[in-house]
Amino acid sequence: MFSSSIRDQLSLYVESVRSSDPSRTAEDILSDVLGMFEAEEPVRSVEYGAAAIDMEDGKRCDARVWNGWNESKMKMAGGFGSRCAHEKSRGGKFCGTHQKKADVTCVPCSFWEECDEVPKGAKVGGKKGLHYGEWGSEFPILSEDGSIAIVWKEPSVAAKIIEMMVSEGKTYHPCTSEGRAGKTAPPRATLQKKSAPKKKTPTKKRQTSAKQRWMKAHGRTNARTAINELYARTHKFPDTTLMLLAENNLDVDAAFAAFEELTPAAWATFCEEWLSDRAKLEGADELGNFEKDLTHKMLFGLTSKLATKIWKALPESEKQLYEDAKTAADAANETPAATVEATKTKKAAKTKKAAKTTKKAAKKTTKKAAKKTKPIVVAPPPTPPSSDDEDSDEEEEAVEYKLADGTMVFVDSEWNAYNEDCEELGVVDPKTRTMIDDA
Repeated sequence: MFSSSIRDQLSLYVESVRSSDPSRTAEDILSDVLGMFEAEEPVRSVEYGAAAIDMEDGKRCDARVWNGWNESKMKMAGGFGSRCAHEKSRGGKFCGTHQKKADVTCVPCSFWEECDEVPKGAKVGGKKGLHYGEWGSEFPILSEDGSIAIVWKEPSVAAKIIEMMVSEGKTYHPCTSEGRAGKTAPPRATLQKKSAPKKKTPTKKRQTSAKQRWMKAHGRTNARTAINELYARTHKFPDTTLMLLAENNLDVDAAFAAFEELTPAAWATFCEEWLSDRAKLEGADELGNFEKDLTHKMLFGLTSKLATKIWKALPESEKQLYEDAKTAADAANETPAATVEATKTKKAAKTKKAAKTTKKAAKKTTKKAAKKTKPIVVAPPPTPPSSDDEDSDEEEEAVEYKLADGTMVFVDSEWNAYNEDCEELGVVDPKTRTMIDDA
């Protein structure tokens, strides 16, 4: 080849000069050679990785590469073919890397064959020379024998390749990955998919029980007030006096009178039954004596527990008022039967399509899960009780909860939210982590 011949001749010339005058340096010999042609020393200036937008068109390498801009995915991807982003070597059409390939051959879609003198690092069947052609020409597809040598993914070129195989009977070159795999089917057309906008489904209001409606209107507020008043009189930790308030229907005077009637021995027995471990942790002694200020955390569980006991003791006629209000609210939020039936029909129509994609989705999920080195565990929010009438002797703990907008509140087991002053704010929807209107 021409370039190899030039290098061989220069090598012989340098050896003859060095043998006749060993004192001559490489710089001296190069200066003599350049002087013969009245030329300047070539300077290779390549900005590796330079983007097209940062370089003048005339300075950019004229070779085509495999990677290119995928418009549908908005990123660089293989098979879309773009112009080399490196700068030309001075005086040439290509950068240093592509110039070496062009020195081998500028014929695109070429592969190394057994009859070739395969250089070190290459192999028979590998891409030879300027395999992807020049940027100024059309996408190269066919090799010299007429087979498909490059299977481009760019939509218009992919469609052309499919047409060649279907109408003209073209086949894959045996050195391509498709040819080695024995494939005969045309490649799939690259489509630019546009995702349809997702429809927002209206959020269904959380239904509240009759008990919750009563607690929001009267229960907790009255219970909290009664607990604070009785504590101010007795200075006993509230969980010891809770039963006295419940038995006297939140009448503080009557509850205090019942407390004074208890003998020391009876009160000690009373404390053994009702004094909780939490009271001892807060600093109360065995007789429930407590001189500190009550905090909102102390009152959360006690307030709900006392309100529940009062609700259960209410006459049925008073409970029925809130049951009727709940029924009316449920009827207003109930979905019409026709709408429900239409929704079921629509879901049934999508079942077949969903079934086809289930396996693919499962595989993708498995692969993603395998890549994760450490799962992130998120503590679940408090769980509401399973029954409206369920009553427990276990006290509820105050739970700090962060809403979707970043606001910190405290919630009980029934998702009722309070601020630090123990004032009721409303009900939290755990699905959206927002406050909802229960009215």
